[in-house]
Amino acid sequence: MVSIDVNEDLNRSQVGSIKYSVLEALEHDPFGQKAIIIADADLHKRIQAIGNKLQEGHPIEAITEELANITGRWMPELPLNEKQTENIDQNKQMMNEEEKQELENINQEQSNHQKER
Repeated sequence: MVSIDVNEDLNRSQVGSIKYSVLEALEHDPFGQKAIIIADADLHKRIQAIGNKLQEGHPIEAITEELANITGRWMPELPLNEKQTENIDQNKQMMNEEEKQELENINQEQSNHQKER
C-alpha cells in the first residue's frame, strides 16, 4: 500500500493522474508491482502512524491496531439477518449415537472435562 499526500484543493481527475503516475513509477519495482495507491487523507495519517510505531519498535501493535482502525472504517454495517437459522452441526447429524458419544468423550477429554454438557 502506497499512500500519497496530495493537496486538498486538487480535483478528482488531478488526484487520479497523480496516482497513475505513482503507479507507473512503481511498475518495474519488485515490491511495488502490486501496490495499491491511495490518496485519502485519513488513510494517509493512519499509514504514517503505522510507520511511526514501527520505527519506535512496536511492529505487531502498529500493524494490528491501525489495520483494525482502517478496516473498521471501510467495512459496511450490514443489517442483521432476522431469519438466521440455528447453527446445526451437520457432521453430528450424520453420525449414529455411538459415534456422537465417542466424539463427546473426546471433546470432554481434550477440554480437561471443563466443557459443560
